[in-house]
Amino acid sequence: MGSNRCLPFPCPQQTIAVASHWRRSCGIGAKRGAALGMSLVLWLAGCGPRGATDLSLDKALARASLTRFLDAWRDGQKSDQLASAQPPVIGRDPAWSDGQDLLAYELLGETDDGANLHARVKLKLGRKNSDVGPANLATQEVTYLVGTSPVITIFRDE
Repeated sequence: MGSNRCLPFPCPQQTIAVASHWRRSCGIGAKRGAALGMSLVLWLAGCGPRGATDLSLDKALARASLTRFLDAWRDGQKSDQLASAQPPVIGRDPAWSDGQDLLAYELLGETDDGANLHARVKLKLGRKNSDVGPANLATQEVTYLVGTSPVITIFRDE
């Protein structure tokens, strides 16, 4: 390769330009340039702004977002309202979607895998609008997966 002008560019959008540059500047033939270009495409697929390194977890934001998610459910909001809040939260719980009310919750503990917070939560579910008080009480221990990058997401781990 010889000189620094033959080093790859870090941006995936410039892959074709890089392959052409290598072919012209470094004396690489068309077939070899195409193979080199494909290698570069594959290498760059894991790099850049959408690479796995950008999926790191912000634990404080994850905890605060989960609390916000659960408070919204407990307070009678709809889960899709969180998507239009600031910062937006994309989340879903099947019990919430099925119309069950969250009467109370308790955060039990958490672990993380670097990209997601795994939060164990005790949920007290039922119906708030019952003539004789909360009806159909049920307690469940569930785990939520909370991600903070590239957007805040909260889903029950089932």
